[in-house]
Amino acid sequence: MGSQESVKVRFAPRGFMPLPDDKYPAAVFNVHERVTKYGDSINIIFEITEGKYRGRQIGKYLKVGRAGDALWQWIEVLTKTRCDDLNEHDLTSLIGKRCLIGVENKNRIYDIFPLENQSEHT
Repeated sequence: MGSQESVKVRFAPRGFMPLPDDKYPAAVFNVHERVTKYGDSINIIFEITEGKYRGRQIGKYLKVGRAGDALWQWIEVLTKTRCDDLNEHDLTSLIGKRCLIGVENKNRIYDIFPLENQSEHT
């Protein structure tokens, strides 16, 4: 019989893989609303755009609340404009907007930050 060659196949790891606590350059990948008996929330999914974790996605649900709450603040960071009324914003327009995401405690986004120098991260 003929010789057989050994072929090694490597599969991408599956399951939960936490990111190290750090700030990562990212862009909004998707935005959608979730309505539950506990209230409305918005899920913002970010995709890391640079470095070792480029392409990784991580999301956060934010409650639709009063002015000054996290969702309002995040919209202001992403749009670089004051948010006086959530109804004035088409949340899908956030897709592609860039920022730094602060990650801690095994993939929990604790906040987002404006990019220091936008030209460095485009």
